[in-house]
Amino acid sequence: MTRTLTGPLGGRWPVIALFLALASPAVLANTYYVRSDGGNAEQCTGLSDNPYPGSGTNRECAWSHPFVALPPGGSPRIAGGDTLLIGEGSYRMGYGAPAAESCALSWSWDCFMPPIPSGPSPDKPTRILGSGHDQGCSAAPELWGTERASTVLNLEGSSNVELACLEVTDRASCIDFHCHNGQCDGEVASCDRSGAPWGDWASTGISARDSSNVVIRDVNIHGMANQGVYAGRLSDWTMERVQINANGWAGWDGDIGSDSGNTGTMLFVDSEIAWNGCVEDWQSGEKFGCWGQGGGGYGDGLGVGESAGHWIFEGAKVHHNTSDGIDLLYLRDGGQATVRRSMIDSNAGNQVKVSRSAIIENSIVVGNCSYFADHANMHDGDVCRALGDAVYVGFSNGSQTDLINNTIIGQGNCVISGGGGDSQSMLRIANNVIIGNPYWHYPDQQSCLYYSGSDEQIAWESNLIKDVRHGACPGDSICDTDPGLENSSLQSFNAEPTSDSPLIAAADAGLAPEHDFYEQPRGNGGGPDIGAIEYGSQAQDPTPAPAPPLAEFTFQCSDLACRFSATGVEGADLSYAWSFGDGASASSIEAQHTYGAAGEYTVELRVTDNETGLSSATMETLTVSAPPVESPDIRLNARAVERRSGLRFVRLRWSRISTDATDIYRNGALVASTFSFELYADRLDNDSPDEVTYRVCEHGSSTCSADVTVRF
Repeated sequence: MTRTLTGPLGGRWPVIALFLALASPAVLANTYYVRSDGGNAEQCTGLSDNPYPGSGTNRECAWSHPFVALPPGGSPRIAGGDTLLIGEGSYRMGYGAPAAESCALSWSWDCFMPPIPSGPSPDKPTRILGSGHDQGCSAAPELWGTERASTVLNLEGSSNVELACLEVTDRASCIDFHCHNGQCDGEVASCDRSGAPWGDWASTGISARDSSNVVIRDVNIHGMANQGVYAGRLSDWTMERVQINANGWAGWDGDIGSDSGNTGTMLFVDSEIAWNGCVEDWQSGEKFGCWGQGGGGYGDGLGVGESAGHWIFEGAKVHHNTSDGIDLLYLRDGGQATVRRSMIDSNAGNQVKVSRSAIIENSIVVGNCSYFADHANMHDGDVCRALGDAVYVGFSNGSQTDLINNTIIGQGNCVISGGGGDSQSMLRIANNVIIGNPYWHYPDQQSCLYYSGSDEQIAWESNLIKDVRHGACPGDSICDTDPGLENSSLQSFNAEPTSDSPLIAAADAGLAPEHDFYEQPRGNGGGPDIGAIEYGSQAQDPTPAPAPPLAEFTFQCSDLACRFSATGVEGADLSYAWSFGDGASASSIEAQHTYGAAGEYTVELRVTDNETGLSSATMETLTVSAPPVESPDIRLNARAVERRSGLRFVRLRWSRISTDATDIYRNGALVASTFSFELYADRLDNDSPDEVTYRVCEHGSSTCSADVTVRF
């Protein structure tokens, strides 16, 4: 029989039997809930998604704030492998928030959660989830930093963690130390450091180090005063549909000091990194005050220090950052970079830097590095910084980099550049569209095709090259021919081929990937096309993934007998699995169950769509009471009173209750527990029924009076 034990912090955990719990080191995970109308740690257990009822302690209700689960300066109330489900709404993260009593305004930068407890294993992670995380995440809860908090989410030393469906931001339109060197000619919005209170700004969205096996899904990190993510010494992180936008110094800053190296796979899927180095108006979302290194800032979308690991970008959008878009120049031995189906556009420095072994494939790289030229805080040296080359390849001895089926346009010194290799290093450039423009710093000359100060081998195969310096045309390239794109201008670039494009069916089929930028098949026109996009291909609205059936139910109990009814989606192909919390189960849409003893039980309903195999589950905690045992010794009198105003109440008087408190039931439901001297007045609504039945019981027991019915 499943039982529930209460721990010293008010938390609860299920065990199969007490002797098994003592004999086995296994820990069963709990799900805790946060909602804005919840209670504190004394008022609520956090184990039920219910509001705090307004009175009492240790009630089955949600906590009011994530800090109750992860209190600043304290120990977590959740354990590794637990789930914390945060309800819709906004939650202040920092000094002045609920459960932040240990914080002081004078050092409020230290007012942030302790590290999220590590899960026991990668397949049993600790999960911090926003409501709707499994239904498209349409209204992620907002966690907004305040009073100069150093971070919002703390993963320092945290491994085996999942974060999903969260918005991480602050509520101040400022950058920490904005334009601190006095070299900005435009709008300056520096965060207040003159003294406490500091205002509603926070430094960083996510801080992490010495952290492995982390999954982050549908998390939007924006508007932070310093970095969106400040993280190093990581291993095996996955970012899926993550946005890291408009953070004051950098999007992802991976340089945490002399030892910042990462290992494993660092995977970014369908994620966006944009507008970092700009101030974000926290109310309108407008970007302003963009600055770069000339003003004392930074501005990379993503940059890492010396690091290993395989950095993979699939379907990424990296654009309008005030320095480099992706900077992986400092990968060391064991480092790799893969960029596929990504759009990298209008970053002020290099669009993408890779090193060691790398592949860039099916991507669109728009080196519009002069985008910020008319922004007053950006210096000439910030615009097309580091020569503004669209793609930079850093070699190591014997390494190989492949650029295959990309569409690349630039206005830097060169469209592609490289360095650091030897005669054993290899660069293969195949099936690409490569377009030059006047070099922004020296517009009387075109961008060069490729430059490197080392002697690597280069293989040029089946590229189309246009408008580069000196008319360079290596290998079997198609040169000085209009590529036939929908729009070839830097400002409005559209890489889709037109119907008469020379790109169609002109690629080397042996090197071309099977699918293009839009994940559409290649070769439908007689052979694969040069460039990132096949002619006729277009972005397809993804077929909506089938949603799991909705698991919801209602219940009604009378003494130990309960009736349950599933109220979610109905259908012929749905199956229902009930677990009543005492070992019993049922499999119909409606079920009845009688418990063997009074107590608290957690009921679970799992609904499965037999056609798709998808399922969802929900749990409710209920309390059942044993039927009353009438005691001839307990006597109850009740008298109905109705005022002319329509006010109704019932005066109750009883005797021979042996407990200090008395439980009062109206129509079978507990309405009060009173310590009064055998007297109680029960006020009723004006529209209450004309007939009401009462009984009184010894507190916490089923020893009760006989029922007494009154009529108005």
